[in-house]
Formats: sequence, C-alpha cells, structure tokens
Amino acid sequence: MEKLLLGCDPEMFLHSVDAKIAMPVSAIGLIGGSKEEPKPIDAIGHAVQEDNVAVEFCIPPASDVLQWDTSITFVMDHIKEMVKPLGLTINISASEIFPDTELDNPKAKEFGCDPDFNAYTLEMNPKPYADNPNLRSAGGHIHFGNDLLKDYTTAVNCIKAADLFLGIPSVLLDADTRRRELYGKAGCFRIKPYGVEYRTLSNFWLKTEATRKWAFEQAHRAFNAVVSGHRLFEDPRFMPIIRRTIDQNDKEMAKKLVVMFDLSTEV
Repeated sequence: MEKLLLGCDPEMFLHSVDAKIAMPVSAIGLIGGSKEEPKPIDAIGHAVQEDNVAVEFCIPPASDVLQWDTSITFVMDHIKEMVKPLGLTINISASEIFPDTELDNPKAKEFGCDPDFNAYTLEMNPKPYADNPNLRSAGGHIHFGNDLLKDYTTAVNCIKAADLFLGIPSVLLDADTRRRELYGKAGCFRIKPYGVEYRTLSNFWLKTEATRKWAFEQAHRAFNAVVSGHRLFEDPRFMPIIRRTIDQNDKEMAKKLVVMFDLSTEV
C-alpha cells in the first residue's frame, strides 16, 4: 500500500475552572499565533494559534498511530499548561454558546475566511450562518498527505471515502448536533499542496486515546479504499444516502450503514 501521512488542525475551547458553572472563555489574546503565522512549540512542527474564539493546534505529519497520538497529546498538554495560570483549561466540545462579553472583539466575528468545497458538487460551500450569533463550533480536520492525492479526482474520491469511514460513524460517536448549523456537512474539503484536508468532523475524536486511534485507522481505511480501487463510496445507490445521513445527522440510517459496510464504531 501507498504510504500515507496524516496531520490535523483541531480546535478546542477554553473554560474557566473557577466558575461555579463552567463558562467558555475567548482565546483571543491569550494564546498567540494566527492562521498566517502559527506560534511554534518546537522545531519539528507542533504549533498553536488563535482561530476566532477557539484554540487551534497542528502537528507534524504522522506516519504511524503512536506518533499521531503522541503528538496530539503533547500539544494538548502544552496548551493546558499555557492556560493553567489564567484559571482556564481546555474543553473538547464541538460547539459552545458564548456570552456577549466574550465576543466583543472583531476577531470573534470572523467566519470562513478561506473557502472550502463540497466533494459531491465540486462547488464552494457557502459561508456559515447560525440563528444564534453566539454559537461557535470546533472542528477536528484531518489532513491526508500522499503524492497520489495531488491528483484532483483522487483527492475528491478520498474525501468521499472519508465520509463513509469517518463521517458515517461520527454520526453515532459525536454527541453534538449544533456544529452542523455552521460547519461539518458531508464532503467538506480543501485541496492542499501535500494532498487534501477533510473538514467534516468535529473535534470529538480528540477526547480519548481510543478515539484518536480510531480516527487514524479509519483515515487509513478511507485512503486504502481509494488506492485499491474499491469504489463502494461512489456507488450511486449509496452515495446520496451517505451524504444525507451526515448532513441530517440521521442516527438510524447511520446504524444501518455501519452494519452494511462493516464500519468501525469501536472506541
């Protein structure tokens, strides 16, 4: 099989640890770094940045599951230590309703600065909009790196396969239902110089070692399905169902697809 490198740039929220009721706190001005200039943690690719009111981090591309899990836990522990003196901690939740006082910075109102696309229509996704202007969401984007994915059609097929192997099980594993008001529709992707970024998942898979390893293994299953020529994810009988199941968060249909395609939800 072709060697796959996996990266990620998940987002998390900060919470006050002293409040009687845990309240989300904006990360703006507390973490440093930006999309254009992430703040390095070390010389090998671990970095942090502020993204809207969330904390975002990235890791060096991982070739095996141990490297993947070690890098992710290293950065999360680093962020915990960064914010501990401020009476804060990280909270791995896919969506939060922020109080007005935490959204008074112009950066807190920036959404979808860089466009992403839909693998099924190949059109640009619309900018996010939610009925509640105080809703913020956190993604768990996974980056696939391989020379084969520099071909546009192969990259798009990888995203469709990721919907099957990652997106469908996530409907059952991810308890959050609010994030898809803003982000996380089926087939959401960006082309990258090294391959492709899958943007459908929330950050739910960060929570435990088991879910982090699940994400790594399912990403490999998706990529291997593409390079081996198994095109179940492109079958016209199932593709609209896969897409609709993710977009509508249809747990009953997700259960059927998990059985039909022998998908993993063991975490």
